[in-house]
Amino acid sequence: MPNTWHRMYEILCFWASKGIDGFRCDMAEMVPPQFWAWALPQVKANYPVFFLAEIYQAHRYQEYLSAGFDYLYDKVGVYDTLKSIVRGEQSADAFDMARLATREYQEKMCYFLENHDEQRFASPFYAGQTKSLYPALTALYLSGSNPYLHYFAGELGEPGMDEEGFSGRDGRTTIFDYWSMASLQRLGIDFGAEHLHQDESLLLDFHRQILTLPEKYSVLDSGQYYGLNYLQTQAYDRHRVLSYLRYEKGKEWVLISVNFSSEAKPTSLQISEAVFSEIGLKPNEALKQTNLLSGASQISTLTNYAPYEFVLPPYGISIIHFNLIDTDK
Repeated sequence: MPNTWHRMYEILCFWASKGIDGFRCDMAEMVPPQFWAWALPQVKANYPVFFLAEIYQAHRYQEYLSAGFDYLYDKVGVYDTLKSIVRGEQSADAFDMARLATREYQEKMCYFLENHDEQRFASPFYAGQTKSLYPALTALYLSGSNPYLHYFAGELGEPGMDEEGFSGRDGRTTIFDYWSMASLQRLGIDFGAEHLHQDESLLLDFHRQILTLPEKYSVLDSGQYYGLNYLQTQAYDRHRVLSYLRYEKGKEWVLISVNFSSEAKPTSLQISEAVFSEIGLKPNEALKQTNLLSGASQISTLTNYAPYEFVLPPYGISIIHFNLIDTDK
């Protein structure tokens, strides 16, 4: 056994003993899986830590999960697909296909919109603005129970366009220079909003709202996913609108729709009889409908005989929670 293996194991144990939560293992696929299979179980036997692998070869996902990794980067699938949807290079339909590609180990895939390797969402190299961050974050974060990696200052729409010495104006936040982003300086150590620009403050509030929804609604934490785009025909822009359901069968349902377009999208959403059967909901059942963004609620129903109609504003989102009501009361 190579001496390097023992030294690396000692390093892992050193940091684990400091009480860290886990390790993000850079380019884990360039290290033999035999090492990980030897080292990780030993570390976990002594310390309550998790391991996240940066891996880009999708055909090797199972190999590294079997070696002991808890989570894997979903970069070449969902990240690349969502980026191309935001930029208008792929249809919103592609999101479901990217998720389905890893359905057998979906809960092990770590989603992200940014990290230190990739260009910032708001940079000219990606979206070029922060408005499309609203639908992108909603679609990604609320789609499953798998982990989401949030990169600092993403909640402020940081564009990463400072000229930072070694890094330069490349749309990334440098990891090579001593540097401080103006957006984070405005936020301050107390995370107050009084010095933020208006668009930063709005985006920060939005992150606080969206990122806490799974804590309040178990269906968004552990519910199942059902993509709806494939069912849609007329009065639905499958290229720029994405819709799906999160559900606990027979108990509660959340309908999520997002608009990646700069134009308003009047939307007629078809829900087939087969979908109703799969999600455990009877058509025309009396439901309490709650808008999870505004808090407004009303009595309504869903049916396979007529579309569910609404309007998505430019870059708009809709998050509607449904649960059964007792009609005898």
